[in-house]
Amino acid sequence: MGIKIFDLKIFLEACILNGLIKTLDEVKEIISNLKKKDFYEFSEEDKDELFYFFEKS
Repeated sequence: MGIKIFDLKIFLEACILNGLIKTLDEVKEIISNLKKKDFYEFSEEDKDELFYFFEKS
């Protein structure tokens, strides 16, 4: 059907890679807000993968 599906982690990764999210602090703020406002929680593994984009710089 040609439908692409993205979960939140993949969406955030795409935002990082395309320069829409520029700092580790921005990622942490988004994760915090998702937990507070939507009760969405990332696994530690997912958070580590998102944080890795900034650690390798």
